[in-house]
Amino acid sequence: MVSAFRGAFGHLPGDHLLARWAQAFAYLHRCRHINPANTARIDTRRAELAELVDAWVANHTLLPDRDYGAAIDELAAAYIGFEAKFHASTPVDFDELHQAWATVADHVIDWGDLRTGQAAVPRPLRHSCPLSTD
Repeated sequence: MVSAFRGAFGHLPGDHLLARWAQAFAYLHRCRHINPANTARIDTRRAELAELVDAWVANHTLLPDRDYGAAIDELAAAYIGFEAKFHASTPVDFDELHQAWATVADHVIDWGDLRTGQAAVPRPLRHSCPLSTD
């Protein structure tokens, strides 16, 4: 999924449809960052896309009914949030950047669990940075 968010996968003929939709989720989240005035319209499109994902999974896999579209959307939101901090033109606190990346990692793990039908593993709500002085 992260490769699709970065644009490295999902745009060529033969790439998996879920990767194409993952790219679309990332695009929509980037649009939210760039133009927050269009949030309602963008969120409507994200909800439609999540429904497409869920319908595709239900019709083409034997996976149990779960919110696969929402999971990809949340992973895209986390990744684009990290990307926005990482590429910010102003300095970003290391702990903030670390927390953003840890959130992406949590969503990647959750996606892997969801995709393989495993139960999600509970995690702490806040990651602490090992270099932090908290």
